[in-house]
Parts: sequence; structure tokens; C-alpha cells
Amino acid sequence: MFHTSFGVFAIIFGMVLPFHDEEKITIAFIFGGGISVLDILVRLPLYHFFVRSWKDTGQPFFQVIWVRNIFLFLEKWLLIYPNIIRESERGKPSSSIHFAVGVLVPLLIGIPLWAVVPSVVIFSFGDPAARLMGMRLGTKKMWSSGTKTWEGFIGYCFAGGIGGSLTIILNQWFPLYPANQSTLTSALVVGFVTCVSAYFESMCEKDGSLMSEFIDDNLLAPFVGSVAFYAIATAGVT
Repeated sequence: MFHTSFGVFAIIFGMVLPFHDEEKITIAFIFGGGISVLDILVRLPLYHFFVRSWKDTGQPFFQVIWVRNIFLFLEKWLLIYPNIIRESERGKPSSSIHFAVGVLVPLLIGIPLWAVVPSVVIFSFGDPAARLMGMRLGTKKMWSSGTKTWEGFIGYCFAGGIGGSLTIILNQWFPLYPANQSTLTSALVVGFVTCVSAYFESMCEKDGSLMSEFIDDNLLAPFVGSVAFYAIATAGVT
């Protein structure tokens, strides 16, 4: 529900609300930047210095009980209980940061909003479907030493395709795509980008390496999807 809510928010914010694209991009940077600052410059320092037990002492670096208790209470009910972060991610940047970077970097390099919004929607619908399908039905591994499954890949494509199709359906009431881009072109691009996004999402295995912590599917899939969407759509795919 947390991931899917980002897709619903992208549709409402990116298509339905009557703001100019420049205003939407500015708000996205303010919102995404604010989340990043709170996570990296507030949550992580508080956790590492007031909560985390250091190996040499077995105690937090600063032993301020009231700060620790307030942090643990807020962390539990605002982050862990709603599944925004997992227990294993407590001392690392949250998935929200990876997602914000995956959305903001395409905008920063000039990818238009009409290419970023459907890519975000595709990922937001597809990623939780991949996880659920992989956990419940997954048997055939995509990579011999990995955990991603073909069932999860199919789940991503199915749900992501539905999410992307919603942007095409709503486009007749809330124009998003360029006026010269046909519905058929939009549908073909959505289908292609859904498969590309699903493939790159499947490559992000959490194998414990440092690189796998930085290259997260929440970052890679929206970024690659946005770039691919713009590249294919402007190449005149019909």
C-alpha cells in the first residue's frame, strides 16, 4: 500500500491537479529534498549516535535516555510499523530516499514530467506486485544465485502495465502526454517501459555488497523507466 500510494499520488499530483509543470517540478524538489534532509541529516545521525550500540562499548555513543526513547517510539510507529523501513534498514538511507533520487534526477537532467509520471506509476504498482507474487508463487529464479523470480517479473509487468494504462485513460480528461503523441504510441511505450523497468528492478539483488546498498530498485527502476520512456516516445515509436 505504501508503494502503490506513491503511484496514486503521482497520478493526482502529476495529472489531475491544475498546476503548471514548472510548479509541479518545484514542489517535487521541495518535497523530495525535505524527505532526504530529514532522513540523512536527522534520522541517521540520531540513530547512529543515540540508539545504535557501538562494538567497543556496547552502548550508544551519547547516552541520552530521553532522546533514545523518543527516537525508538517515533521510529517504531512512523517507520517500521507502516513498513516504510525494515529492521535491517535502520542504519541506512530509507527506500524513500532512493525513490526520491530516482524521481528527481531525471527531472534534474531535463526529462519532462510527462515521461517521469508514468514511469513512477508503473514502478509504484509493479514493485509491490513483484514482491507479493515472488513471495507467494515464486519458484523459478531469474538469476542462478539470486532471489528474484520470473513469477515476480510477470507480476511486475501485469500490475505496472495496469498502472501505466491508467495514465493513458485519464489523459483524455487530464492531458499529460504531448498533443502529437497518439494513444497507440503511448500504449506501446508504456508496455515497453514496463518490461524494461521490471528487468532493471529484478537486477537489484540485496547481496550484502556495498554497491547493492547504493543501487536500489527504488532508485534504478524509476530513473531507467523515465529515461527510457522519453527516449522511446521521442524516437517516434508507433
